[in-house]
Amino acid sequence: MANTKPRRERPGNKKDRARLCQINTLLNDPSTPTNARIELEAERDFLAPVIPFPIDGSLSETREPKPTTPDLLALCDRAKAARENGGSLSKRVPRTAKQLDHEKNRLEPLLSRGIVTDEVRSLAVESLIALSAVSPLSRKFENRPADEQAALVQFQIDSWIGKQPDEKTAAAICKIYGLTK
Repeated sequence: MANTKPRRERPGNKKDRARLCQINTLLNDPSTPTNARIELEAERDFLAPVIPFPIDGSLSETREPKPTTPDLLALCDRAKAARENGGSLSKRVPRTAKQLDHEKNRLEPLLSRGIVTDEVRSLAVESLIALSAVSPLSRKFENRPADEQAALVQFQIDSWIGKQPDEKTAAAICKIYGLTK
């Protein structure tokens, strides 16, 4: 039998959480009068509203869909346009490898659940730009065609979330580095 007890939001401060604990104790006591019970339930609903049960029956978070190749190409185009137009990307001092690692560690809770946001995508682009700047064997990331940029970004994100790249991305990476399957 499924648990019928509704999930509730957690009160924001310590005082409200302590009051909610008191209310629950009083509601669990069978000697609490009915009129007091009604007032306590109203106060509990105010302090910790019930979280509505999802229609599909799943309590897991809604995942953001994986970006498509056109999404990644558009992201690369926006970054390139911002650089060419003197946007914030061209004025900003590049972050060090340590700063990029710190930022990736900050985003680890999202990455460990496989959630990829625009912030994760932009960090992947910035990491690839930094890597291409220090690697004597690779071409500059900015000078690559847009489809190669998109494949590199997707490959970087897949490696961060611990996922095998799809066939299209793997084929593009093999082509970029001259590898055979």
